[in-house]
Amino acid sequence: MTLWGQGAAARIVDTVVTPVRTPFLRLTLVTLTGLVGQATAADPHAEFFEKRIRPVLVEHCYKCHSLESGKDKGGLRVDSHESLVHGGGSGAAVVPGAAEKSLLLAAIKQGDAGTAMPPQGDPLPPAVIKDFES
Repeated sequence: MTLWGQGAAARIVDTVVTPVRTPFLRLTLVTLTGLVGQATAADPHAEFFEKRIRPVLVEHCYKCHSLESGKDKGGLRVDSHESLVHGGGSGAAVVPGAAEKSLLLAAIKQGDAGTAMPPQGDPLPPAVIKDFES
């Protein structure tokens, strides 16, 4: 399950709750998944991620680094917290609490032409990079 948003809770309901026949157990699972969604919604870091970071990842990264696209170039997926922390062939894309060790941040700053992201088009605006540094 992902750390962010209620999309994960909805997937749990669809895959786990739907087959459950016991009404009490089904109600319990629905309630628990709702609480997970509320807890992440109340987390200011999760809210910031959903509003400021995920849209950038969706627009610029998902086509090459997501489960949705069926691609994970360099062994990296950016569509979940776990995937970002796990990273790809070069190591962890994000190191929580240590922005200076973030390979993702280094890539979007485009310091090295070989790992610059996004690989085509204009670099991300400075304000967006600052959001990633937060």
